[in-house]
Amino acid sequence: MAEPVSDSHEVAERAAADGSEVALRKFSAKRVNEHVKSVYAFAYTLAAAIIGAAYIIASVTKGAAQVDLDAPGWVLIGLTLHGFGHFVIWRFLRRED
Repeated sequence: MAEPVSDSHEVAERAAADGSEVALRKFSAKRVNEHVKSVYAFAYTLAAAIIGAAYIIASVTKGAAQVDLDAPGWVLIGLTLHGFGHFVIWRFLRRED
C-alpha cells in the first residue's frame, strides 16, 4: 500500500516518477477545479449578500411596505454575479477522469 501524501508537490513528483500521465492529468484537473470552485463560491456568496442587502436595507430604512427603487437594480447585479458563478463552473471546470 502506498504512503499517504501530504503535499501537492509530492503527488506531482510521485506521478512523474511513476511515468503516469493519467495521474498527472488528474492531479492537474483537481488543482484547477479547486480554484474554479473557489471563484464560484466567492461569486455566489457575494451575489447572495447583495440580494439580501438590497431588501434588508430598504426594509430597515424605509419600512417593509416601501421597497426602494434601487433594490431591483441591486438584485439584478446579484443575479448577474450568480450567473457569472455558474458560467465559471460551466466553462472552466475540468473532468477528473
